[in-house]
Amino acid sequence: MKTIKFRDLRANEIDLRVGSTKKDKDGNPVGFQLLLYKDARVDANILDETVGAFNWQKKFYQVKNTMICSLGINMNYDDPSKEPYWVWKDDAGDESETEAIKGEASDAFKRASFAFGGLGRALYTAPFIWVKVDEDNNPKTSHYQVKEISYENNEISKLVIVNEKTGQVIFSKGSTTKVSQTAQKSGQNEIKENDPIREEDKTLILDYAGTLGQEDYDSFFNWMLTKFKTRSVSSLTASQGIILANIVKGRKK
Repeated sequence: MKTIKFRDLRANEIDLRVGSTKKDKDGNPVGFQLLLYKDARVDANILDETVGAFNWQKKFYQVKNTMICSLGINMNYDDPSKEPYWVWKDDAGDESETEAIKGEASDAFKRASFAFGGLGRALYTAPFIWVKVDEDNNPKTSHYQVKEISYENNEISKLVIVNEKTGQVIFSKGSTTKVSQTAQKSGQNEIKENDPIREEDKTLILDYAGTLGQEDYDSFFNWMLTKFKTRSVSSLTASQGIILANIVKGRKK
């Protein structure tokens, strides 16, 4: 069976929404998480570009009040002389906070698209993005955009996010070459791929996690599981520990 190669998402196709928010004892926000996501229209546009508008279709049905999208793609889209060969994949959606039915259908469609592989999967490798609240950055009134993004081995290797109003860069992630530079500055020998996490990084990360409330704690380790395939700090490699320690240092500023 052939596989379909979908192109990577462009910066202007990625949206941002506020995830968890940390508040002080008076209930005022002091920091918040930003999450990357894409609109269902992006999936539709990329499907049109890749296989053609008449070589994919979607259907919806319900199972126990759960919306399911069934997405079909004609795998012979690149050879009109052949009879259509439809492959279908299904997935369920979650209700939107603003539009229950429409949001659930949209989510089901995006998940079914995801099931075909490649379409937007790199978003699941996004780093943990934390924004400190100040006069220009507020989870209720501020808006952000992805200014730059690039990929390597199906993962996000570069990401720049700016405040739409001020143009301020509120988050920047470069290539992983920064890891070795960090090690050199700290007087460490070159980090090898499978070296265990350094004790100073392990202590920093665990100490930070201990300051989080339950919601932020769960969110942090769920992100770590997505990024590094583990929820255990002790099982991180040295290079992963350096990356995560630098993220933690940024959040504590």
